[in-house]
Amino acid sequence: MLAGNHDSADRLSFASQILAGDNIHICTDAAHLTEAVVVGKGNEAAAVYQIPFLHPGEIRTKETEPAEADSSAGTDGQQDLFAGQAQSPGEHILRTQQELVSEAAARILEYHRSAYEGLPSVVCAHLFTNGGHVSDSERGSVGTAEQVDADIFSQFTYTALGHLHGMQRAGKKSNIWYSGAPLAYSFDDSPETFMLSVRIEKDAVEVNKIPFVPIRAVVRLTGPFEKFYGNGADEQLISQHAENYVEIVCTDSSVPE
Repeated sequence: MLAGNHDSADRLSFASQILAGDNIHICTDAAHLTEAVVVGKGNEAAAVYQIPFLHPGEIRTKETEPAEADSSAGTDGQQDLFAGQAQSPGEHILRTQQELVSEAAARILEYHRSAYEGLPSVVCAHLFTNGGHVSDSERGSVGTAEQVDADIFSQFTYTALGHLHGMQRAGKKSNIWYSGAPLAYSFDDSPETFMLSVRIEKDAVEVNKIPFVPIRAVVRLTGPFEKFYGNGADEQLISQHAENYVEIVCTDSSVPE
């Protein structure tokens, strides 16, 4: 279980050490990036890592380039929110999602190669990749989350992503996927919902979609007001969607009295 951009990391991590004893592993910050959870046994084992939504300043690295003359200016020329924050000499504060996730993935990959070489590596991450399809339910939130290049994860066996509600492949690789939300969060979300079955054999990954039908469908209907209300209402249509969540788009220029 990992923290997303809308979650309270402190609340989510409450009792995490106790829950770990029941195989409920919670990752809410960068301090736990290299805590692998090994699932399975023998030839069927894999090392699983988690990357929660990372906030600016959460990861720091050693400075590799000379600092700019104006250290209070951010990457976009605006005032740097971390200008007054204490940092060690030669330390670089990572600000963008691309920087943060790149460093997180590099640390995990380095650790995996030293500790679990030979085991498949699976990364679960909460982020927004370049080219991802966004629905209405996400447009107000993903705008504050910078996009990340999916190729960052190309060296892992499989990457399971969360943040976007629609099931979709991320980037050009066939081993990086958003599973999507099991329920629609808006009337713009796709009516098709799936689970993903992921089979890993050595370095080969097979991903299959398993469709399932939610108890209540989310439906958008369009037509004149009288089609849905009053004596002229389409009773068959109303009965058909009586148990569904319905949004009605009226096409009238004015609503009849």
